[in-house]
This record gives sequence, C-alpha cells and structure tokens, in this order.
Amino acid sequence: MTKRTSSSGYLFMDALGDSGREVSSRPVYAACMVWTPDETRLEEVMRQCRVALGLSARYEFHARQLTKGEKDTALPARFFHQLSLLGATLECWCAEVVKQHTKLPISVHGTDLTHELVAQMLMRMPRERVESVMLTIDERAEYKKAPKVTRELRSSVKNKMKDAGLDYSVGSIVARPAHQKAGLQIADYLAAALVNQWGDCLKELQGFSVDHWRV
Repeated sequence: MTKRTSSSGYLFMDALGDSGREVSSRPVYAACMVWTPDETRLEEVMRQCRVALGLSARYEFHARQLTKGEKDTALPARFFHQLSLLGATLECWCAEVVKQHTKLPISVHGTDLTHELVAQMLMRMPRERVESVMLTIDERAEYKKAPKVTRELRSSVKNKMKDAGLDYSVGSIVARPAHQKAGLQIADYLAAALVNQWGDCLKELQGFSVDHWRV
C-alpha cells in the first residue's frame, strides 16, 4: 500500500464581524480561508500590487480601515484585478453566519463559533488542501495567549474532523499579525467583499476559485 505523502501549500484564515450571537451589534460573522501553493510567490505578487496601485511598501490591505478616498476609487476591486493580472494562485472558502437565520445552536458563539466555521471550511475543502498544511491565523504573535489560542483551535478542529469520520487534519497552526502576511490581508478583503456583496469585487473574483456559503 502506498504511503500518503503530506501536501504542500499554505492556508491563511481571517474573520469578519463579531463572533458573539447578539444580533444588534453585528448581525453577520464570517471566517475566510485562503490557500496558495507558494507563499513566497504570493508575497512578491503583493509587493507588485502595491507598486501598481501606487501604495507604500508597508501598506496593509484591511477592509475596516478603508478610507473614503479608497472606497471612492474602488481600491478593493482594483486590488483583486491586479492579483489576477499578476497571476496570483489562490483558492478561497468563506463560511458566513447570519445570526438571525443560522441553524447553529445559540450556545455556539465566541471561540466556539470560530472553531466551528474553521472546521466546516476544512471539511469542505479537498483533502490535499488540508492534510498537514500549515494554517496561519490573524492574531498578534506577541499576544501572550496566542499559543493557547492556536493550540485550542487545532485540538477543536482535529476532534470535529475525527467525529465527521475524517482521518486527517490540518498541520500546525500559527498566529501572526495581518500586516506580516499577504495571505491574511487577502483573506480580510475577500471576507468583506463576499459578505458585503461588493459587486465590482465579485466581478474581479470570477477568475478565482471561491466557495462562499451560509452556515
């Protein structure tokens, strides 16, 4: 019997909204996962994007920090257009919870909700995009609880996948601040574009593999 070898590639995850179940604050919570086969290449593409868009070398793509001028000039759509032009290789999964309509129990909130969405995304993805692949999440690396956060996430996801009858799981999980990782910034923009239905962005994303659904 041939031994299965671990796959290559890198996963990045960012979330949008409030993971609490109170509807009044933010009625939608979503988690977005991005896979790329080559992180070094992705970082170079992001560098070229900033140059093409006339942005500083340290500019961070962060949907919640978009200025009025950036919105008026359709920066997110132009960013996705540049990613396509530069040949970025990406696949995306985005699990969205509309709090008033989700079938998840009300007890699933906060950290449990994040774990649930991450597990659902991983179980929906092809095995070769998950098995032994490192996952980077948006979290300040110097935050003293970061190791505990990643350890608990990996344990929870592994158990959920096992309960679903899957004999594999994601590899190591690490926490990094978004400004350090292109994949995290792309996941941030993707989540915002998909959840908020930014029409100009959705047109630009047609050339990428995007799976967006409601839980």
